[in-house]
Amino acid sequence: MSNRAARGISSRPLFSFCHDLHAFVDELMGERYNKISQRRKISSIAKAVIYMAAQHFSNPSTSQTAEISVEYFLLYYNIAYQRDNIAALNQLCDRYPIASEQAFDITRHTSDYYADFCWFPILTDTMRFSERYVLNIISYLLGTLRPPKTYRLYLQRNITYRETFNYAVNRFQRDYDPDALWNNFFMELAELRKIIELRKIRDFYELSYRASEYFSCVYAPYRRP
Repeated sequence: MSNRAARGISSRPLFSFCHDLHAFVDELMGERYNKISQRRKISSIAKAVIYMAAQHFSNPSTSQTAEISVEYFLLYYNIAYQRDNIAALNQLCDRYPIASEQAFDITRHTSDYYADFCWFPILTDTMRFSERYVLNIISYLLGTLRPPKTYRLYLQRNITYRETFNYAVNRFQRDYDPDALWNNFFMELAELRKIIELRKIRDFYELSYRASEYFSCVYAPYRRP
């Protein structure tokens, strides 16, 4: 069998899956989302999803055992499930067994995927350092619930991060690097560094722990599930 023929056979689930993706997008673009800003946002997300799906399903150089992240697996699985595309669901589980096993581990979703779905992710056991998580730490250091906007802007513009898909809120979010946070943010900004030195905090994880203890006493009654 020629490579071209082989690609044609392996691409059939892709055509079906992408067709369902387009149909799903059309459904989202209906009357429920009649505002222009909403339609534009959904359209851009849908295009990204279709592109990523095409990359994973149609690339002939991708091995059968190659894995994707759990976030991408859940993204594809959710869309295929909503379109009742059994072939795509089976292909996802067969092709990405490790991601599939992790995705269906319910305990995995108790913190990571909901870390930014509450006011105080610092109170969860998540290992994702989102923007709100960092702002919680700043609030602890400064003793105020709403730290100055300048800290948020500095964080967004200067600190290394990776984008992860938060399945709970159905969008990508930033996960900041802990070493970069400690060295280039908390140790770089004079006001924060001075407070940390006065409290004799030695590293980022000790800082996170102290912030968590602070919020558990002060703001725990106000956190959202």
